[in-house]
Amino acid sequence: MFEGLRKPTPLIVIVVTLLAYGCPVQAIVHVFGLDERTVSGQLA
Repeated sequence: MFEGLRKPTPLIVIVVTLLAYGCPVQAIVHVFGLDERTVSGQLA
């Protein structure tokens, strides 16, 4: 499911869960130091 991603699977699961609960993308980007495009891509 997460093949090809450069981040650890547990981090991706946390990010997707936070997005599902309505956490703002900017908050996730700030806390985990991710690129906004990467986080926004999880929404698509």
